[in-house]
Amino acid sequence: MTGRQILGAVGGVLLVAWLTAPAGAAETTTPSWILLVPPADYTVETHRYTRRPDAPLAVWYRNGEYPSERDCQAGRQAKWGEAKRMSETTADPDKYLKEQALAFQHGRCVSQEELSKHP
Repeated sequence: MTGRQILGAVGGVLLVAWLTAPAGAAETTTPSWILLVPPADYTVETHRYTRRPDAPLAVWYRNGEYPSERDCQAGRQAKWGEAKRMSETTADPDKYLKEQALAFQHGRCVSQEELSKHP
């Protein structure tokens, strides 16, 4: 099963569950930290995903909002750990899960203030 098939079968429900911020975090306070992960490209010729860590910050994916930098870093670590576990225990011929784990590993927690400087 390819990463694309896995994403289609599981991604719509399960990945959303662990890729979102902890429940209640944004409800009690205004989020001031955003978890950003680098975008990825899919190459049809090679059937591989590759991260683009050199992409401008404005095109990085938002992957959660947190009330503090500490909470954001904890969220990034948890998401990286889960993505890494999945990449090591699931067939991944197009490297989707591996690239997703690397994206979280290299993700950045950015303050709302800093993000507003990068339109």
